[in-house]
Amino acid sequence: RERYNDEVRRLRRSMDEIDRFVQPIGLVEPDPKGAATKRKKERERCASNIEKLKAELARLGLKCGGSLSQRAERLFLLKSTPLEQMPKAHRAKGGAGGGGGGAEGGG
Repeated sequence: RERYNDEVRRLRRSMDEIDRFVQPIGLVEPDPKGAATKRKKERERCASNIEKLKAELARLGLKCGGSLSQRAERLFLLKSTPLEQMPKAHRAKGGAGGGGGGAEGGG
């Protein structure tokens, strides 16, 4: 769980940094197209990690839709709440809460 918490925080920071990227004044990018491609690839890598978070929530039988912060909230809730006692509001429809949700148990 702690590993997932760290990963979510890291992903949030990465995506924020990508979105806020501004070319420093006076620095001319030798290849603007290459820089844009690099940022696009970095953003795609972050998105793929977010999909891993979604898959983990689905595996646990929790809702896996919503924003990154909503997904992270569900995962953080596992720190203090056993999976068996997870509120129904956070469980996927038809999910048993013990990994029975599968990838199609989204919400």
